[in-house]
Amino acid sequence: MMKNNNKAVCYYRVSSEKQRENESIDLQKYTHQGFIQDKGYDVVAEFEDDGISGKSIDSRPSFQKTQARIGKGDIDALVVYFADRISRFKNFRDRNRVIELLADMLV
Repeated sequence: MMKNNNKAVCYYRVSSEKQRENESIDLQKYTHQGFIQDKGYDVVAEFEDDGISGKSIDSRPSFQKTQARIGKGDIDALVVYFADRISRFKNFRDRNRVIELLADMLV
């Protein structure tokens, strides 16, 4: 398949032992492979927070790195297993920050 030169960042997260069993980071990575290939993305960075709650984006070092990488302005896609891997979105401040981050990718 021909690549379309769209750059992607992948973010993986599990917050508990139960999630490690059902939605392990390895499973998330495996699931992403087909999607990434179908879209022709060039994955330029992968970040993972293992065993860290989604309660706040500020408490996750790898999500901070994800934000910084996207902030460079050359990323076309953020690939995640489920939206709740980014945030629970009950925290309106976090939800709005993520929406702004993703909207900046479209500019």
